[in-house]
Amino acid sequence: MAENLSVAADAYALYLPALQSGSAQRLLSDRKALRAKDFPKWLHVKDLNWLDPGNRYWHYRWCLASAGHMIDARDRNAIAHRHPDTVIMGDSGGYQIATGALRDMAAATELRKQPDAVMELWRASDVRDRIISWLDAHCTVAATIDMPIWVRHAKHESSPFHYFSEAQLIQATVENLEYIQRHRDKQTGCKFLNVLQGFSPTGDLRESIESEDRWFDAVKAYPFEGWAFGSDVGWRGGLYRVMRRLLVLRDAGLLNPPRSWFHMLGLSQPVWAVCLTAMQRGIRATVNPEFRISFDSASPYLMAGKYNQYSIMPQFGDDLRNWAIRSVALPSDYAVANAATTQPFPGSSPIATRLTLQDMNPRKGDRFVARAIDDLTAEVLNNHNVYVYVKAMIAANEAVFSAQADADHELVRAARMIEEIMTSPDGLQKLEQQAQALENVIMRTKTTPTDSAGEDRE
Repeated sequence: MAENLSVAADAYALYLPALQSGSAQRLLSDRKALRAKDFPKWLHVKDLNWLDPGNRYWHYRWCLASAGHMIDARDRNAIAHRHPDTVIMGDSGGYQIATGALRDMAAATELRKQPDAVMELWRASDVRDRIISWLDAHCTVAATIDMPIWVRHAKHESSPFHYFSEAQLIQATVENLEYIQRHRDKQTGCKFLNVLQGFSPTGDLRESIESEDRWFDAVKAYPFEGWAFGSDVGWRGGLYRVMRRLLVLRDAGLLNPPRSWFHMLGLSQPVWAVCLTAMQRGIRATVNPEFRISFDSASPYLMAGKYNQYSIMPQFGDDLRNWAIRSVALPSDYAVANAATTQPFPGSSPIATRLTLQDMNPRKGDRFVARAIDDLTAEVLNNHNVYVYVKAMIAANEAVFSAQADADHELVRAARMIEEIMTSPDGLQKLEQQAQALENVIMRTKTTPTDSAGEDRE
């Protein structure tokens, strides 16, 4: 029987794998496109499409897809041809726009030292209209198009928006919000989440919070259906910042229906999954019973595609140092491909477990080949890693919130404290009193550089 992870995940804050455009296309390709020969006879390409509710191995109905990567897709893909029961969170492509990665921004990049000229090019382009149309057509909920303040950091000097002032970036974002209001499909299109940003080039906390407040004051009046946090307002700013902003929204009545969704950009850490669930439980209990919190990352795909690694399920016991999702390099070379005896795939997931390392290394003829894998191997790794990440977020929450909770006692207490703060009329005051204790729990999770490799939406 197929494993439906959607059922177990529904009670908690939802992890959304950021489905990559290449993978979305491969999931609807034919066998020859993934492997010319020696394709395992029992495996079908559709078996790798975990979004499909009819999948015979496992299914998960939620994911994130980026307009910045998919608006120009010409081939059939798993987002454009998704089942109606799936729920797709759309990233508006703000990261790609801000960094100049969109091909449409090439001319603006050439003029990046002239903010007024860049803004005129942006207003004259059809990028906003194409993004909104794609989001309305394919997504259930989506982030608004923000011009994030972090683009002013020195490492983004090549961005077309790097030389904008904070005020200019906020004004550009406000123009985008007004454009969305005018052009969105309010009848059958997606719900939009108002993105909040804040940033300090020097890393100063007070300066960053002041930036966050200025941004919020400029965008808060727009009547969208929820909120998305990025940059310092998001997880990078710490647990205190996230809770503070949610409480400000709560106290202003901005978490009441129809504002029923909050998304954290670029995150896939199990301890944070627990904290977000605690926030969701508190808001549901006192403000909005339909309130949903979600978070995303591309980590499963980066581990597979960039690093050729498979992910390992953490041990969710009483030692938080074991709570990080770690990844290990897949054995992949001539010797493995041509081993005299078959060796099992070393990870555990519904499909990958049925394969051998020799199945995963089909290029057997070249002694000097650096990688003996192909597109099928990459897609199996994607499937395995997504399964592990989704399963890990569910297991982390079960370790804290189920009747058989056996997680670290401090984390369990922290989750209760978060929930109590989110339900308290004096939540902001209680948060100030408990801020350091809560941050200490987050800091106790030791992670490796690859644990957050996919969390690149600043």
